[in-house]
Amino acid sequence: MKHFPFVVAAVAAAFTVSAQAETYQSAMTALEIADPDGDRNLEGFLWYPTDAEGPLTYDFESEVWAGTRVVKDADVAEGAFPLVVLSHGMFGNALNQAWFAGALAKEEPGDEIICMNGGEQRAAKHDMIVDAVLNFFAQ
Repeated sequence: MKHFPFVVAAVAAAFTVSAQAETYQSAMTALEIADPDGDRNLEGFLWYPTDAEGPLTYDFESEVWAGTRVVKDADVAEGAFPLVVLSHGMFGNALNQAWFAGALAKEEPGDEIICMNGGEQRAAKHDMIVDAVLNFFAQ
């Protein structure tokens, strides 16, 4: 029982921190990266946190999967956010993990998620992808 006050204080602090945690709306934009060699341009999507409330639309429509509600092409929320490169895996595409990308962008601390349509030259284009994403957020 002598530790009880410390436990109560820890629980109260946890609720205070979670109450202060900011949540964001998920935003999404199409990402096209031109190949400087002209061999193969890359296309994909970028999900990121935004303070914009709307208009909310679905990030994609499918007969099988329900899309995630996002604010398309919204301004990026203020602050620094982790960058997550989300791979769709073999035979997939950039929208396979849209539900996961949208959830990561929306919740504290907010993440910036890039999903590219891949191919044989994906590894060779890694630096090009990173540079394009960094330029997007530098604007």
